[in-house]
Amino acid sequence: MWCWSPATCAQRWAAGSDEMSSLGWSENLTAGGIFSAPITDRLNPWADANKAYLLYCSSDAWVGNAAPSVATGGFAFRGQAIIQAAIADMTARLGLSASSSVLFGGCSAGGRGALFTIDYLAEMLPRGAALKGLLDSPLWLDMQPLDTFEVSLQAQTLAVLAMVNATGRIPPACAAAYPGEAWKCVVTREFNRSQVPR
Repeated sequence: MWCWSPATCAQRWAAGSDEMSSLGWSENLTAGGIFSAPITDRLNPWADANKAYLLYCSSDAWVGNAAPSVATGGFAFRGQAIIQAAIADMTARLGLSASSSVLFGGCSAGGRGALFTIDYLAEMLPRGAALKGLLDSPLWLDMQPLDTFEVSLQAQTLAVLAMVNATGRIPPACAAAYPGEAWKCVVTREFNRSQVPR
């Protein structure tokens, strides 16, 4: 999912640094499902589409914008910049244009980050490009954990907002709806009905 304090980030780093850095990753990736190629999977409706698979290494659900500091335990959180750089690269290399259709999604924390980021992504794409979301398992429930040693989602989200500098991704309308509780804007998704296709 993510880390929310210098201590939990250090634990996450020790358990598997590939969730917090791309330095040890292989240069090549083989992925199936919607990422399979037409030569191997004729049943995949997206087999001939251009695809980009962003491996999750920011540990901030793609919402962070923080340089390394004492407050971050020396880690950088650049989920926002990763998304922006990926879209800029795809626009340049793949020729994204007003006639392009983009399917943007993720799984688990990546799905939550995609849900939280999709409105900002629309602003990064060429004007007129169609954008849809495909979200796999992004549901986070605001419930007290059954085990008393677990940290609640609310406490985690409050800490993440403070540590990774995600407040720039809080929609003003949501912040106004939840004064003093901006963390709710990360775990909920409210649609502006004027923007929902009919």
